[in-house]
Amino acid sequence: MAAVVDPVGGAIRGRDELSGITRAIVTQVASYQAMTDERLKAALADRYTIERELGAGGMATVYLAHDVKHNRKVAVKVLRPELAAAIGPERFLREIEIAANLTHPHILSLHDSGDADGFLYYVMPFIEGESLRDRLNREKQLPLEDALQFAREVADALSYAHGHDVIHRDIKPENILLEAGHAVIADFGIARAVTATGGERLTQTGVFIGTPHYMSPEQTSGNQAVDARSDLYSLGCVLYEMLTGEPPYTGSTAMAIFAKRLTDPVPSPRRLREALPREVSDAVRKALAKLPADRFETATEFVEALKPGALSQASMGPFLLEGAVAVADFLNVSGNPTFDWLSTGIAETVTVDLKKAAALRVIGRDKIVGTQSPTTNSLSEANVADLGRRVGARWIVWGGFQVLGSAIRITAQLRDSESDEVIGTAKIDGPLDELFRLQDRIVTALLETLEVELSGAALDRIAKPETVELKAYECYARGRQALGSLDPASLDTARDHFERAIQLDPRYALAHAGLGSVRALGYITTTRWTDLERAVQYLERAIALDADLPLPHAWLAYAYTRREQFDVAARMGSRAVELDPGDPITHYMLGVVYLCEAFPGVHPERFKQAVGPFVRAIQIEHEFHQPHLMLSEVCISQGQYRAARALLDRSVAMEVSEKFREFKFVGSLATRGWLHLRENRLDDALADFHHSVDLLQRVHHVYRDAFIALSYCGMGENAYRRGAYDAAVEHHTAARELVEQSPDKLGMGYLLVRSSLGLAKAFRRLRMRHEEDAHFAAAWERFTRRQAYNFQVVIEGSEIRAWVDFAMYHAAAGQRDESIKWLRKAVESGWRDSALVSTDEDLGALGGHPEFEPLRRKLEQGPAVAPELANLLRELQAGAV
Repeated sequence: MAAVVDPVGGAIRGRDELSGITRAIVTQVASYQAMTDERLKAALADRYTIERELGAGGMATVYLAHDVKHNRKVAVKVLRPELAAAIGPERFLREIEIAANLTHPHILSLHDSGDADGFLYYVMPFIEGESLRDRLNREKQLPLEDALQFAREVADALSYAHGHDVIHRDIKPENILLEAGHAVIADFGIARAVTATGGERLTQTGVFIGTPHYMSPEQTSGNQAVDARSDLYSLGCVLYEMLTGEPPYTGSTAMAIFAKRLTDPVPSPRRLREALPREVSDAVRKALAKLPADRFETATEFVEALKPGALSQASMGPFLLEGAVAVADFLNVSGNPTFDWLSTGIAETVTVDLKKAAALRVIGRDKIVGTQSPTTNSLSEANVADLGRRVGARWIVWGGFQVLGSAIRITAQLRDSESDEVIGTAKIDGPLDELFRLQDRIVTALLETLEVELSGAALDRIAKPETVELKAYECYARGRQALGSLDPASLDTARDHFERAIQLDPRYALAHAGLGSVRALGYITTTRWTDLERAVQYLERAIALDADLPLPHAWLAYAYTRREQFDVAARMGSRAVELDPGDPITHYMLGVVYLCEAFPGVHPERFKQAVGPFVRAIQIEHEFHQPHLMLSEVCISQGQYRAARALLDRSVAMEVSEKFREFKFVGSLATRGWLHLRENRLDDALADFHHSVDLLQRVHHVYRDAFIALSYCGMGENAYRRGAYDAAVEHHTAARELVEQSPDKLGMGYLLVRSSLGLAKAFRRLRMRHEEDAHFAAAWERFTRRQAYNFQVVIEGSEIRAWVDFAMYHAAAGQRDESIKWLRKAVESGWRDSALVSTDEDLGALGGHPEFEPLRRKLEQGPAVAPELANLLRELQAGAV
């Protein structure tokens, strides 16, 4: 007979003898439990009839019982005796009362609680269904729709409870009951009551609050002062398990689980269920962040992240899903600042070559640079995968380089953005003057790792360097680094670098494209036709050198638009989209073509055509400022204020935070201020105008003066509506003076007309007819003769908007027929800004005119919101974009 060691006495006992002892212990425990059950039944007999035990956990035993008074089934939970003794009845019952006051459809209500013969208990409804644990035991992984529904319902309940300062502390599948297909949280407030009343005495019972697989790191460390974000962590664990079939961290003991939670990377559910949408995976990972500050702040945010709109793969497009790769700036390991330009240079070259592989979708460099800001040194081994996730890349290329004398070593790694695993590396050594060949070897190695098959033609294109002149390559890289901001000084720096690159290599297509884009941007501040002519020359030369480059096509679309050659501009914009449909710049430029063609009043159908490209640019790049602003301009012109407000709110948030992608942009505050004016929200409008001026006076930007002047015009109109005509004169004068100081800048002609007409209206109210006539004459002369000022389309500045300004002036002057003439001209050209007519008192005075009502009806019959815009609005509301 085999022998075993008795762990208590150390004596050697036979197996049969040990079995007898075990049976005796089991019998004794069963007898004690029976006595306890009988005592409990007797203690509760006057109110509840205990029928049977349903289960037992670390803190309590639950019984099925019959509520004698109300004739219903209930669940009675009784705290473990040692836990009840440690807590004491008075404080427990006082704390449990807080949970009893929670009323929410996804929170299991608390019927009763009390102290009976030393038993601390609480009573809940008996749910006929099963728990989430029961369903997980049966199915392991739940359908995506069910998992998200349950998570949203639990999060909704948590949001309600957290609003009442109640933290659950023990969210787990066992505490989530499924009733009629919906999730209901049980034991709400019980863990709080135990924690609040037990204090240090809990350690004597061997009980800790929470369940190891679902406890937040702060709970794991013994911190009792947890907040709502601890519950959100636990919910993230539960959702992770619903999606994958197992908790995010597992181990043979609680301490092993705790250790993994504190040291292992946050896991991605997609490593176990690849088909999950990226947005769901990102939401779960955010909820599971180790630091509370990195999680969702509120349960409501978690709910928003999990709404159905957030899962729309079709609307998000293929570019943010599988097959997308991004290239981050390489790290200058040697630390010699002389070679800092190579950080961008290597990344630019690798990106261009990867784009030659048709099977890959390559994230644009502007998006990467905007996300990496302010410095490349902020990128490290620890956060490179996070950068990949933030830009929507399935994989991210990152590495470093070291220059030693005339030699260079480049190390590149390919990371899976979801799992943060390195799936391929390449280490290339060679002479610095053979840098282009070395970079080709890196690209070839990356494509082999991704198992991308290339045609002979594609291989030849990759092998052909953009330039063979290393110094030209350096100048181009430095030019690209300077082009991230629309600061005039930065544009000058970029121009100088691109020009030098072309001098060194006249056949360098990318340098021609860069210089063409700088010249096109320079036109905004000079409006010299020579700048546009040079832009077109350089961009067309770039295409002649490399017909497959999307960048020069996109910028040619802009340059031809400013030359008002809209047909060729549209062709160039469409070709840019065809060459690189994953770059938001290409879609944005095509939208600009259509919008600028619509506002002169000749092609109103272009308003509708502009919507699609702008929407697509936003869906590809969520923090791309310009398309938000331009699309809001389309929406305002069509009377679609709700859409405009959603877009402008996001655009303002980007501008105020100074976060930007592609290029830094401004003007959102001024534009939203004018939207507030249209709705007669004068206080909100004034706040935006003042904020706009304050912000813009502290930046250097090609559009700064135009939007400051627009803000002053807004302040003037705001004062006019309040009857403060002296203030209106002051603000419009400030706008006009700024315009006259910068007559060459884009759009200043329309701003001169607006400020002059604003002065004319204000002086009329002040009965200063001479001044009124002088300012109206100035507005009319400049508008009709277009002398000295540029009258090309800008935000809130266009031919149609000028017609409306004249209509407003003539209405204020009592010249109703003249006002109707200008208003009719705008309406017939596609303008549908109906709310402005309703809120402007001067236009409202046209009500008795026989032509006014037909115009109003036509205005109010504005076009329906385009389907793609409606989808975008739903995504914005759901937090998917």
